[in-house]
Amino acid sequence: MEEWVEALLAGGKPLPASTAGKEYSGKFVVRIDPNLHKKAALLALSRGASLKQFVADAIQKAS
Repeated sequence: MEEWVEALLAGGKPLPASTAGKEYSGKFVVRIDPNLHKKAALLALSRGASLKQFVADAIQKAS
């Protein structure tokens, strides 16, 4: 993420308006295919985690 921001700024491009100076609440809505939703929920359950925690962990691992 930091490299992406640095690359934008180094190239003279501004940060997208939706991120510049914005405060984040930690909440967002994602619409996905119902089958993917089910798969994620079952994977979370099999790991003893909530769907919320499963998604947060996946985002953390991807960053």
